[in-house]
Amino acid sequence: MEWFNYPQKITKWGSDIDYFMFVDENGSAGRITNIFQKITNGLTISDDEKFFTITGCIFTKEEMKNYNIR
Repeated sequence: MEWFNYPQKITKWGSDIDYFMFVDENGSAGRITNIFQKITNGLTISDDEKFFTITGCIFTKEEMKNYNIR
């Protein structure tokens, strides 16, 4: 399954996996492409376009057993 097909489902956990990290970003690839094009063309980027954030949560394999993820 490709990463961009939703929803994601973890069906197998390798024995060598100790942690899981779930990541989310606050935008879309189109927005980043638009900013890149503005930079390339020497256009002004507004203050609202200057920020891109990523958030994430890290769980141990043992902690993940406590959650009912569907």
